[in-house]
Amino acid sequence: MIARNPLSPFPQVIAQFDVYFPGKMIPCWKFMLLSILTLGLYAIYFYCIMYFRSKGCCLPTSIDFERGRLLVTSHGRILTWKTYYEQVMMKPKIPLKYLFEGP
Repeated sequence: MIARNPLSPFPQVIAQFDVYFPGKMIPCWKFMLLSILTLGLYAIYFYCIMYFRSKGCCLPTSIDFERGRLLVTSHGRILTWKTYYEQVMMKPKIPLKYLFEGP
């Protein structure tokens, strides 16, 4: 616990939390609705894409995610905010096969 000065009018941060989560997630009810309307084809597509991405194939050219932050102050207040990030994959200037060759 952080010791606080009772005469100070400014609150001090007692705890802070960071949370990262993907930006392009769809709610469960939309996933179920799309799977039902397409007779399961959307679910097959979704799981195939997840499998190929885990193996390094069909990678997206950009990744976007949100960073949430929560602070608890000594005055009992909770402060929250979100920040949106996007990371774009760039093509290497040197082909990868030349980077891994020995001398």
